[in-house]
Amino acid sequence: MNLKSIERRCIGLYGRKTGGELSRAMKKIYHIDFCVATSWSPNEISIAKGCYSRGRVFRLTSDYMSLIMPNGEIREIDSLSYSDISKYLPKSTKILDNEHLHCSLDKK
Repeated sequence: MNLKSIERRCIGLYGRKTGGELSRAMKKIYHIDFCVATSWSPNEISIAKGCYSRGRVFRLTSDYMSLIMPNGEIREIDSLSYSDISKYLPKSTKILDNEHLHCSLDKK
C-alpha cells in the first residue's frame, strides 16, 4: 500500500472532507511502520505489523487526531510509538498470501 493509494481509497469511500481526514490519520500510522487499511466505517482503521500479517481494527476520535486503544485509552496519533500500537496486534506470525494481503482491498 502506498500513500497515494491510501488517499485515493479514503476519498473514494468517504468523500473529500471525511476521506481526507481519515487518510491523514492513516498516513501518520503508516509512517510509524505499519500496514494500514480502511475498515467498515470512516472512524475506524485496520492496522497490521505488515501487509502479510493479520491486523486489528482501531477506532478514531471524531477529529481523526487520536486512536481509541483497545483498552479504552485515547492516545494522540502524533505521540504514538511502534510499541504503543504493536502490543495490541495479533501475536500470530501467520503469513497471508498475495491475494489476501491486509491492505489488498485498498489497492484495487
